[in-house]
Formats: sequence, C-alpha cells, structure tokens
Amino acid sequence: MISKSNTNNSPIRTLLSVPNFRFLWLSGSFDNICRWGDALILALLVFDISGSAFNVASIFVLRWVPMLLMAPISGFLSDNLNRKYLMMATRGCSVVISIIILLLLISNSIEVWHLQVLSFGLGLCYTMDFAARRTSIHDVAKSENMSTAMSLEIITNTFGKIAGPLFAGSLIATVGYSGAMILVLIFYSISLIFIALLRFEYTITKIHITDIKKSVITGFKAGFGNKMILGVFVGSIIYNGLAFSSEGIYPVIAEEHLNAGPFLTGLLISALGAGTLVGALVLTTIGNIRYQGRLFITGIFIQLLSALLFSLSDLYLLSYFCLFLGGLGNSLFSSMQTSIIVIEADLKHRGSVLGTLGQCIGICSMGGLIVGLWSNHFGVTNAVGINGTLGITLLALLFVLSPLSRNPVRTNN
Repeated sequence: MISKSNTNNSPIRTLLSVPNFRFLWLSGSFDNICRWGDALILALLVFDISGSAFNVASIFVLRWVPMLLMAPISGFLSDNLNRKYLMMATRGCSVVISIIILLLLISNSIEVWHLQVLSFGLGLCYTMDFAARRTSIHDVAKSENMSTAMSLEIITNTFGKIAGPLFAGSLIATVGYSGAMILVLIFYSISLIFIALLRFEYTITKIHITDIKKSVITGFKAGFGNKMILGVFVGSIIYNGLAFSSEGIYPVIAEEHLNAGPFLTGLLISALGAGTLVGALVLTTIGNIRYQGRLFITGIFIQLLSALLFSLSDLYLLSYFCLFLGGLGNSLFSSMQTSIIVIEADLKHRGSVLGTLGQCIGICSMGGLIVGLWSNHFGVTNAVGINGTLGITLLALLFVLSPLSRNPVRTNN
C-alpha cells in the first residue's frame, strides 16, 4: 500500500518506494526476458528442424490457446486464492519446462511435437499468472496510480521484448540453442525468487466447480454491461486477432525475405520492444490520463499500420523502423488496456473481468492459426498485409461505435 508520505513524490518514485511493487516489477522484468526470449528460441528451432512457416505459427498458436480457453479460470483463481502462491506456482512450472527443453537439446532428441507441447505448457503458465499479477499490481498501486503502474509494467514487458530476442539471437549464433536455454532457466528462477519475497495477505475461499462457472458468467456480464470495458474487449480482439497474431511468423520473414541470421533476426524482433519502451517511458511522465480510450484506439491503429508497412518492406532498416513504430502503438494499447479494465470494473469482479479480457487476448491463437494457413497459400508477407488491412477496417467501426474515444475513465474506483 502507498503511504501518504509518498504522495508528494513523482508517480514513479512513489510506486518504486513500495517493496511489494518493486518485487512485482523485478519479477516481471526477468519473466518477460524469458518469455520473449524462449518464444524466439522455439520459433527458430522449429524453423531449423522443419523449414515450415506453418509449424512456426503452430508454436505461437499453442502458446496462446490456454489464454483463450482458460483465462476465465485464471481470473476466478486470482479472486479466490493467495495470488502470491499462484504466481509462484506458474514460475515454478516455467522453470521445470525450461529444464525439459534443455535436456532434450543436450540429448539431441528434440522434435517439433516436443516444442509444440512445451509451448502449450509455457502458455498455460502465463495464463494462470495473467489475472493474479495484474490484480496484484492494482492492490499495490490503487486507481490513482494505475496509469503509471501499468506504464511501468509495460516497461518490464518491453525490456523483455528487447533483451529477450537480443540475447536469444546472440546466444544461438554463438553458443547454440542449449546455451540460450540455460540463461532462460536462470532468469525464470530469479523471477520465482522475487515472487517468493512478496508479502501479501489474502482471504482464501473454498472453491467449488459451480463457483468457477458463476465467475465466468460474472466476468462476461460485468464486462458487457459496461460500454467502456466492452470497447476494450472488442479492441483487444482486433489487436490480438489481426496484429499480435502476425508476430508469430516475423522470424520467418526475417530469415526468408530479409536474409537475416539468428542475431539480426533477434535484433529485428527487439525493435518492437524498443518502440514500446520509448512509448511507455513517455507515458510514465504524464501521470493520470482521463481519456485513456483515445490512446487505446490510437495504439491499435499504429500497430496495424506498422504490420501492413512491414509486410511491404524488402529492406532491413525499413523493416526495423516499421516494427519500432509498432512498438510505439503497443505501448499505448497495452498501458491503457488493463488500466481501463481495472478502473472501470467493480472491485469484487476485477479478476473475473480480467479473465474475460484474457480470452480476448487468447484470440491471437486463432489469428495465428489463420495467418499460418494464409502463409502457406499466399506467402508470409501477404498474410501479414491481409491482417493489417482487415484490422484497420474493423478498428474504424470501433472508433465510431464505441464510447472509448469520447468518454473519460471514471475516477471513483
């Protein structure tokens, strides 16, 4: 909790003065390095083994299917279990999965189906962590500091999005896949330690299956009953189904069309993180933002436009700029997405609503499947271009019909 003595400090200093927020922030930093790093490792490894863009897309799809199928359960567990122990369990499972991948690499017995199953496992860990982590951030930061808190959260995600692909590409090029996975294992372990240092107190309730069903229904009702939250749901579906889903085959575009090796591929993918970092740093200096919906929609548009431009580029530097631009859009989208949800949703329903949001994010798994199929028929660059064009068209409808661009977020929650 933030003390009154800290209220005269800058928003960032106020938040970082709280031990629980620092531990959450540091844990997220290491976790995100691993998440974006192992995503590139698995994608390049599958492409090396099979040479198939569809198989690469399948790794992305299986990573995000758990979010589509189980996000409401994640929200329910976040509302009813000790969030610290829930987050520790997800980090512990990520450590175990990393050990399995490393052993398969060392024994030279790894196959595509191994990576597909383990990618699903890593996605399940992230899904179970999703609502617990974001609700815990609000518990510490409170509504008045939520914009800044989520901007800092985006910075941790962004740092991982830069450092993860960079270290993965560099280590693959120098010491191979096993060396890269060793660092992933170490960083997941450090993330687990920081979660263990948290000091949270939660009332734990006895869970019944009927309660889970009720929680899922509650999340949908609470979300769809609030037009601001509904707008975030629809915008998240557009973003994840047609923009983020394309990122799963960006490594294929880098290697096939830009002739980039592992290091340059990692550097290119990190441009998304670099752009997000710049945008998030700017947002942290603004403080409280009332019209968050406007930035939310603007961020989606920038990301879709960058994907469309990236699909048309044959030059490495131009492609890097396109992905950097997409990162700027992602910073606006991601910061405002969770912030609007936790401010607009009632306290007792936040976890359930975040679970429903998780399902909207999980739509990227279906988008990844479609872009993988389109890649086989039309080529990877055309598939990304189709997604970008369709997304901009749907976003225009959201801009006209949703109150996100007209109404401020409420301030009494």
